[in-house]
Amino acid sequence: MNRKDLEIYLSQIVSPFGSPKIEYEQYQTPPRVAANLLHRAYMQGNIEEKNIVDLCAGTGILGLGAAILGGRVDLVEREDDAFRQLAENAKKVDIPVTLHQENVITWESKRQYDTAILNPPFGIQQKKVRDLDFVKKAGEIAEVIYTIHDGSPSNQEKLPGLYNELGLTIKEMYLDEFPLSSSYPWHKMRRRIHKVLVVYSS
Repeated sequence: MNRKDLEIYLSQIVSPFGSPKIEYEQYQTPPRVAANLLHRAYMQGNIEEKNIVDLCAGTGILGLGAAILGGRVDLVEREDDAFRQLAENAKKVDIPVTLHQENVITWESKRQYDTAILNPPFGIQQKKVRDLDFVKKAGEIAEVIYTIHDGSPSNQEKLPGLYNELGLTIKEMYLDEFPLSSSYPWHKMRRRIHKVLVVYSS
């Protein structure tokens, strides 16, 4: 499946959050952003026939996309409503996947993975956990990691050093455009574009 076909398929099978929760910084990963990340990971040999974990899975667009591309996928999501939507979306994919309703940070995985993929809370609207806390967890259970971060110039400059502090090396970074629809009552614009930084590390 090429990148464009994957994007179209994901847009058809993955229903978004019904009632997104700001305390979990729930924003639906756009199919184009997911397809870009997954196609890149596939071409780099980190999806097909690999054991993959999708941390902070939300409604499952990254993990289910990885399963479509031939990965053996576990998806981990904590929040009740998101987990229910994840389970419904997983039924639409005629490929076995394993779902875990767990807090990613405290989850004790019984296995190691080849690849972790994640779009974690950035830690902007809530201060309890930040994206690097989830990256640290990913580094403990997976060989390679694909993560979506806020694409600010500050992040672009600082992330290599912060990853090094976690014992990880960034192999590749690229910017992508993350369209944000009006998801919460205080959003004044119907749609805006947010820059995100996709990081491939090991």
